[in-house]
Amino acid sequence: MLKLSKKNLKNKKYVDPYYFFNQLSYFIKNNSVLIPDASANLIWTYQAFKVLKKLNIFTAFNHSPMGYSLAASVGAYLGSKKKLVTAIIGDGSVPMNVQELETIKHHNVNVKIFVINNKGYTLIKQTQETWLGSRYAGVDKSSGLSLPDNCKIAESYGIKSITIINNKDVNSKLKTIYKKKGPLLIDVRVNPKSRVAPKIDFGKPLHDMSPRLPSTIIENMMKN
Repeated sequence: MLKLSKKNLKNKKYVDPYYFFNQLSYFIKNNSVLIPDASANLIWTYQAFKVLKKLNIFTAFNHSPMGYSLAASVGAYLGSKKKLVTAIIGDGSVPMNVQELETIKHHNVNVKIFVINNKGYTLIKQTQETWLGSRYAGVDKSSGLSLPDNCKIAESYGIKSITIINNKDVNSKLKTIYKKKGPLLIDVRVNPKSRVAPKIDFGKPLHDMSPRLPSTIIENMMKN
């Protein structure tokens, strides 16, 4: 489990993803279902979320079907209607399965949909920074990707929404969110510059993650 830094804790403009998932651990309901989606939000969940309660946690992992958690939340609800479902999804993944919002509304699925809104495809962007010298293509508005306002989309389907603007917002909003019944979409405003760290780069062993440690430290770690 990652230890939060002062940088993670003090963010007045955006929601820090590591802080958010750490705090979610304390507010999520006991005996409920948690479904992370794909890409950066999936990694942040497994890096920072603490399993403090009895939960069913599942995802598609490296198959990484974007939009998976919206459809999966319906299946989880129909499998056990007494359990509250929490779906984690990126703003870029919602359009891939947006029609499932109608299914969610139709069945009144008791799901809290947290949209990690970083205005693009952050993990792909991070890959382009690592391997392509930060030559971006199709990952944000400036490089050709345009994404809709998910709160307005939720409203069009008859689903209510809440926005979490920054770290200061997190605890009070999570408390409110988990008191509500029925479907709810939550727009979590994350800094577009937030990155996954540590991260395994292609071709590197598990113990040599990015950002890389000095070789002497890695060697000592491996000895111990």
